[in-house]
Order: sequence, then C-alpha cells, then structure tokens
Amino acid sequence: MKTSILVLGLALLLSSLQGKQKHPNVLLLCIDDLRPELKCFGADYVKSPNIDKLASLGRPFHRHYVQAPTCGASRYTLLTGTYGP
Repeated sequence: MKTSILVLGLALLLSSLQGKQKHPNVLLLCIDDLRPELKCFGADYVKSPNIDKLASLGRPFHRHYVQAPTCGASRYTLLTGTYGP
C-alpha cells in the first residue's frame, strides 16, 4: 500500500513539473437511434449542416460498435464504462 501511494505521489509530482500541455477538446454526441444517417456518413437525404461542420473539423468514427444490441444496455455501458448486459 505504501509503495503504491509513493508511486502515485511521484507520478503526480512529475506530471506537475512538466510544462502545461494543450489538451484536445473532446465532444461526444450521444443520439439514440440515429444510425449513420447523416451527410458526414454519406446519407444525402438528411440535412444536418451543423453536425456535418463539426465532423469536418474533428474526427468522426466510421467504424464504431456497441456492446449490446439494445440501446438501453449500450447507453448504460457508455455512461458507466462497465459492460452492461
């Protein structure tokens, strides 16, 4: 226990001694039952100019998977970070 506290304290000390680094901004949009039906994913029949602009400035995920086939269990997994079903 003492060793892990010492290692944690040393890691915090070393990380604070480094210069301030610019951290990236992260925006995670969670929309229920949207599927890839946006123009940024190739669907031409949906008009979503603001989300398309965000996608062009950032990094959209074109190959993403869920942990469960139902949306409730997938949301639970995303919000808690644990395996839901």
